[in-house]
Amino acid sequence: VLLIDLDGQANLTLYFIPNEDEIETSIFDSLVNGVPLPVKHIRENLDLVPSSLEMASAEIALTNLLAREQLLSRLLEPLRKDYDYILMQNCLKPVNSTIS
Repeated sequence: VLLIDLDGQANLTLYFIPNEDEIETSIFDSLVNGVPLPVKHIRENLDLVPSSLEMASAEIALTNLLAREQLLSRLLEPLRKDYDYILMQNCLKPVNSTIS
């Protein structure tokens, strides 16, 4: 199972990785800077793509990006074969077309 934390408060991330210093890169870095998704192994059969407080500004950072609505799908493509389930935790207020 792969969990993806898309919430700007990073609650899911902080539940599994309470020490923020252990999070070098987050999904924000992947969405904005194009780096591969940072998959953190949590335990057997459970991995996490962490979020960060920077996700609260993702909508602004991606405003001028073409085809931003396909960005997450493209980032996930190389990982799909490795997981039976990919679950995404989104914030209550969606980040516009970035992840919708």
